[in-house]
Amino acid sequence: MLAEKPRDIIVNEKCCVLIAFKDRLGSLLVCLERLLPQLSATQHLFLVDDGSREDITQNSLFKNYLDNPSIFITQHNENRGVSAARNTGVRWALDNDYDILIMTDSDCLISDSFIDDHLKAHRKYPKIPMVCGAVKGKGHTLWARLDNLMTWFHCFPGTPEGIIPHPYIAPTANISLKIRMLPFKLDFFNESLRTGEDTAFSRMIRNAGFSIVFSPSPEIGHHDRNRFGEFIKHQYEFGRHHYVILHLDFHIGQIYLHPMYRFLFVPAFFLVLPFYSVLGSALNIIPWMRHDSSNVIYWPLMQLVWLLKGVGVLESACFPRRVFRDNKLSSTLK
Repeated sequence: MLAEKPRDIIVNEKCCVLIAFKDRLGSLLVCLERLLPQLSATQHLFLVDDGSREDITQNSLFKNYLDNPSIFITQHNENRGVSAARNTGVRWALDNDYDILIMTDSDCLISDSFIDDHLKAHRKYPKIPMVCGAVKGKGHTLWARLDNLMTWFHCFPGTPEGIIPHPYIAPTANISLKIRMLPFKLDFFNESLRTGEDTAFSRMIRNAGFSIVFSPSPEIGHHDRNRFGEFIKHQYEFGRHHYVILHLDFHIGQIYLHPMYRFLFVPAFFLVLPFYSVLGSALNIIPWMRHDSSNVIYWPLMQLVWLLKGVGVLESACFPRRVFRDNKLSSTLK
């Protein structure tokens, strides 16, 4: 395991903000405008274009950024998935001797002190390699509200600072890493998973013997899913990858593909599906109730959504290859 640099020089270490994106040029430009004033001689921005339909370097709105010495960009010839794009960024940061890597998404609303707040958190927690910042959900419909409650329940503004307990995870929309402290070589994110790569990554961090700390200071805004269809699709996808991640959490990842095991798992899980719904929705709502007890009114709807997630678990038990990109099984999911 690589040793961390001394605490007293972290403020001067090289820092890189990584944004992996596909299309969404308008959102990306807004994000860049918020980040550019925060960059310095040792704080840079690395963009990974994961197979956008348009060559962003030829876009007249983006060309103004190409000559900026603080911005670097690389492009995938085809869409390889967000995990592959982030791994490209990690490799570039390691090759260029960066110490702190901050990650966010192109559609996030960045605060004016975003970079500095992440660095302050790393100074405060010199032995912890991963910092998770706050995410403030934004939306105007019931579905956006539910999306906020069920997605950012462990990292919303107002959550107390401290170690994030298992099974809560750190969403990659707002995290930062002491990348040279982590023993993952070059493959930080599992490129085989269609979704759930942030869940798998949080698991890797903990299995390596580290904790994840939440700091409310590095805050971003996120446009949550206002439409019913988008919200339901997002939650159902969570259920699909949860079948795999659940087995990894119990250290039985070797058997989840076995036909006989899956034959027995499906009826057994169907019987406990109501308990799965109650437990999952309780994990969602408890942090919010600590913040504002009136949020309990959303719990019945959450339980219904968790029942739908359970259907996703059953689908993955029946057809586990659908969890992976291009139907390829990952050798790292052990």
